[in-house]
Amino acid sequence: MRVPTLISSVFLAVTLVGALPATPTPTPAPAQVEARDLCTLLNSLLGLCTLLGITSSSSTHTSTTHTSTSTSTPPPTTTSTSTATPTPSTCTQPAQRAEWRTFTATQKATFLTAVKCLASKPHWSQLQQNNTGPDIPPMDTSGSLYDDFVWIHIDFNHHIHSTAWFFPWHRWYLNLYVRALNTQCGYSGNLPYWDWTQDAADFEHATIWDGDSSSGVGTWGDPNQDYQIVDGAWGLNQAQPFYINYPIHHAIRRQFTLQPYENFHYGYLISDPTLNANETFTQARVDEAVTSHDGDFQGFQTDFQNYQGPHAGVHLITGGDLTGLCPTAAQNCVPGETWSPNDPMFFMHHAMVDRIWWQWQSRANNKLLFGGGSDQVLDSLSDYEEYPLGNGTPLNFSSIIPTDGLNYLDTKTNVAIGDVMDIQGGYLCYEYV
Repeated sequence: MRVPTLISSVFLAVTLVGALPATPTPTPAPAQVEARDLCTLLNSLLGLCTLLGITSSSSTHTSTTHTSTSTSTPPPTTTSTSTATPTPSTCTQPAQRAEWRTFTATQKATFLTAVKCLASKPHWSQLQQNNTGPDIPPMDTSGSLYDDFVWIHIDFNHHIHSTAWFFPWHRWYLNLYVRALNTQCGYSGNLPYWDWTQDAADFEHATIWDGDSSSGVGTWGDPNQDYQIVDGAWGLNQAQPFYINYPIHHAIRRQFTLQPYENFHYGYLISDPTLNANETFTQARVDEAVTSHDGDFQGFQTDFQNYQGPHAGVHLITGGDLTGLCPTAAQNCVPGETWSPNDPMFFMHHAMVDRIWWQWQSRANNKLLFGGGSDQVLDSLSDYEEYPLGNGTPLNFSSIIPTDGLNYLDTKTNVAIGDVMDIQGGYLCYEYV
């Protein structure tokens, strides 16, 4: 085919189709993006890709190694052989993740005991540190395996919130947590999720807060004991309470806080300081986030993850450790999202977050939509509005998830973002019921 005729055919096809679809992953060069997308669109119509010698956007991507001079960066992304789409699924019997309140008392007690078991297992001696900053306390090598899970969330805090890492990193994190419960503590079940939309109307007195000594997650903390919880399977009333070590040694802290935004540390990101936090995670609010952003990954994540969105609202209204507040006795302590996994409710909360991402992915053609950077940008409102999903190294499906070495627990050494885009893609194999 002669070049002029070829070009005319290209523009004719574009006119007939109307518009190019959005690329599922960010790519470094705009010219390549345009060419790849054009070929993806026209391949079935004209068979042009081979003639032009251009690879479509669904072909294999190889991530590039990068080094940053920042003191708060994830480990360099290593070369990955993962493809830009998840591998064919080998998931034939997905595990079922169910809402906590559908568990029997025996199932609840078994799960809560397994979580306590992680806090009795020793620290992994080869755990790494990849970031520094005033809000990152020293690694506590006297802690437990549960503390190691808290540590990696602390270490990568500025890279896994308000960046493209948010959804895929936490999905991987939950999967590793379940695997640790299974392999280290003999738990044969799966991770429950906490549907906090059920509790939004009266969060303080919600049924989730159960003081049963064997099957309850506990209620609110005692203000006379720095808001440490006393009851439930993890409370101070137990012969062996559940203790965590970041930023100092203490029991789980919870402090109901209906209006957390008035003195919020990122006040310039708050549109309504008087908003009640339970208004941010109603079923109607979640439905709005899920249904209003088809074809728009950035819009969905920004709506859901902003500080007055459902994800943050649950953290902030629960207070204490889930908010990342400092214990009274902690010196030189900087609050933040860092040690929010101190409260094991974190993992049930984020299972709900993951469920909502899966619900959004299940709509229209959202499943493989993804994009953004690796570095959090919260210095000002204008910076955040420009980079709501982060700046720095663009992430794609070949980007390797940073683990601080805790991936020794995993079934796969280097897990890429592409591996976690599908909850039944093979590496992951579960469903929400």
